[in-house]
Amino acid sequence: PRLVRLVDAAEFAALSASGATPAAGQFLASGQSFDFPFAAAQCVDGDGELRTCNTFRRPALRYQGDLMWATGQRFSAGYEWERETNPFIEAHRLDNNSVFLQQQSAFGDHWFVTAGLRIDSRESYDTFISPKVSAGGYLLPSRRGSVSSLKVFGSIGRGIKAPSFDERFGGEFTVASPGLEVERARTADIGAEATFHDERIRTTLTWFDNSYRDQVTFVFDPVSGTASYINIDGSAAHGWEVEAALQRPTRGFTMSGSYSYVDTRVETTISTSRQFQPGQP
Repeated sequence: PRLVRLVDAAEFAALSASGATPAAGQFLASGQSFDFPFAAAQCVDGDGELRTCNTFRRPALRYQGDLMWATGQRFSAGYEWERETNPFIEAHRLDNNSVFLQQQSAFGDHWFVTAGLRIDSRESYDTFISPKVSAGGYLLPSRRGSVSSLKVFGSIGRGIKAPSFDERFGGEFTVASPGLEVERARTADIGAEATFHDERIRTTLTWFDNSYRDQVTFVFDPVSGTASYINIDGSAAHGWEVEAALQRPTRGFTMSGSYSYVDTRVETTISTSRQFQPGQP
């Protein structure tokens, strides 16, 4: 690939949203970098008074390229790098390298499928593979009438969440927990969406089922007076989401309402606390 021309943010957003290409044989690509300076150590000010000073850095780099290789077909690929450091303590440094791939497909403007894969290589941990597949489509395409459309959708995937810097190395009010594991999750959902009265009213019903392993949780030891973080082996959450909306203005007003029922429970644990025993919410 070679750079043909730079586009501004507005043009990039418009082309990306429409799935259009800048020209024949060309594709969109974007890159960004950012940093999060933050300060934490003991220092002495000009009056000789001891104060808390913090220093924390998290530089990151991300690149993504999108290729529209046929009508309704978009392939995306990219790379992410992130480093977390505490300059005052040399051992407090974490690196994460990730690559991701995703294919979005549309069939006849009625059915849509997205399949993706992300690979994270986290320093001091392991390499994690997180796949995800989602699909949806219109059983009843958009039309005028009392029942305007009916859409079904679903997804299933896996993901991770690494312990934060403070959770692993300790903070102002917590001690270090160097043995923390990465949180892992498996999520799934399936649902339907219907619109009524020329798409003026929309209703959505979704069922979801989530399972978590090695969740990071805060604990306080009243004997020693110290606080830290531990992994609880597993938990589960499943339930229903219901949403209704007036999505086309009536006398200038729109409104929506939603309700979620979530049933959670601890499945397995390594903690002696009653709060984290199997069967507890």
